[in-house]
Amino acid sequence: MGVTIWELSERTGVNASTIRYYERRAVLPAPHRLGDGQNVYEAADIARVRFVRFGRGLRLEVDEIRALIEMVGEGNCEEIDVFEQAIRERATQLQRFCEAMRSVSNAMRAGEIEEASAFDRLTDEAGDQPAAEAVDEGHGDAPPLSTPNPKRNRAKS
Repeated sequence: MGVTIWELSERTGVNASTIRYYERRAVLPAPHRLGDGQNVYEAADIARVRFVRFGRGLRLEVDEIRALIEMVGEGNCEEIDVFEQAIRERATQLQRFCEAMRSVSNAMRAGEIEEASAFDRLTDEAGDQPAAEAVDEGHGDAPPLSTPNPKRNRAKS
């Protein structure tokens, strides 16, 4: 038995407008529409929305979450492994950046560093991090770690 968008929202803690946004971004498949025009969501949709909320809490981009949902739906273990490695590399880079921030903070407290040097030190001490692709601030999320398959099929529940 399906649930309405309001019930889905209540069960997942994600508001209805955000659920619709995820549908437009193809993170969630289009819901089933009843004869009276009401949208109905299935148990798999509840699980997906909970997962999306979890992923966003980890600061994953919407496109990354969509790609991972597709990988899981397709049973694509090799791509999941590649995605996992990319996340591990990101975590390592963030750890190095945290250490660099601590170093800069300590140097600032001691009066040993000024603004321009602080940015240089943050960059240098964080290590060999790849340059980020430019993101047009007015046009949404950064590029995903993996490019999702544009064709979407509703997974069987």
